Amino acid sequence: MQCRETMNPFAMLDKEDGWAIGVSGGGDSVALLHMLLAEGKRPVVLHFNHKWSNWGDKAEAFVRKLCAKHGLDCVVGHGKGRTATNAEETARKARYAFFAKEVVKRGLAGVMVAHTQDDDVEGFFIRLARGSAVKGLSGMAADGMVGGVRVLRPLLGHTREDLRAYLKEQNLRYLNDPSNMGDDTMRARIRKLMPKLEQAGLHPQHIAASMASLQAADAALEQAAEDVWRQHGTLAADRASCPLQVVRGLTEEVGVRLVLRLLAEAGQPAPLPRRSKCVSVLSAMLRQARGKQSLGRCHVVWDKGGVVVICAKP
Repeated sequence: MQCRETMNPFAMLDKEDGWAIGVSGGGDSVALLHMLLAEGKRPVVLHFNHKWSNWGDKAEAFVRKLCAKHGLDCVVGHGKGRTATNAEETARKARYAFFAKEVVKRGLAGVMVAHTQDDDVEGFFIRLARGSAVKGLSGMAADGMVGGVRVLRPLLGHTREDLRAYLKEQNLRYLNDPSNMGDDTMRARIRKLMPKLEQAGLHPQHIAASMASLQAADAALEQAAEDVWRQHGTLAADRASCPLQVVRGLTEEVGVRLVLRLLAEAGQPAPLPRRSKCVSVLSAMLRQARGKQSLGRCHVVWDKGGVVVICAKP
């Protein structure tokens, strides 16, 4: 087992900055926490109890006890139970909102989470089922922003099996979330299917390699849109603009990203509109010499003078 050397979660850490770590009580986050402790790191532990079932209280008690054993600061947030619709997404937003609040409150650099290659590949299939484009299919960033907080995912290159071997080698206790064995979420259903997909030739490591290529392609598209904005975009007061002929000359993927950039520059708050809505506006610009459409809280107006995005005041 090569956890001590190859599973080094510290390369991305700023030496002088304090960090938090999200710990659920499951094997992945418990493994990451102990790797940090083994290196003399003492992160602030953040645990979010979604209050979906008695399991949440059991996990909270486990994490509190684990932190007490190692003398770590433990901060616990509580949700309001499972929502009737979009439960997973609602829970994710609540969890990261809690992370962001505590990171800002404590003046920390960000939060580490223990997502693995398995999580990333499962997410790929979830987004594939929803018809996601390049950005969605490229997977999670090892170092990025989520809900206004910097998030490090140092274990994306390693599998759940790697971490279970590490936990066994170190004789470390962790909890198994029973929801992982159910069928009430898409992620759980996909997780059950993964062994059969692998038997059919869809190996997770190959899918992860494809996702890495998509991530590189996504970065190139973002850079192309950034170059267009720098060369042709203007910002005055609450108006962001770009020449219409420039926008018409872009490929669809770059055009979508430029529209999103114009919206953000004009003051559109997150979340930004979906790709499909941006494509609709771009299509209208190709068909019509002039027009006006709403996107989020902004108006997109175009004529021969250019494309202008105006964001309504909150």
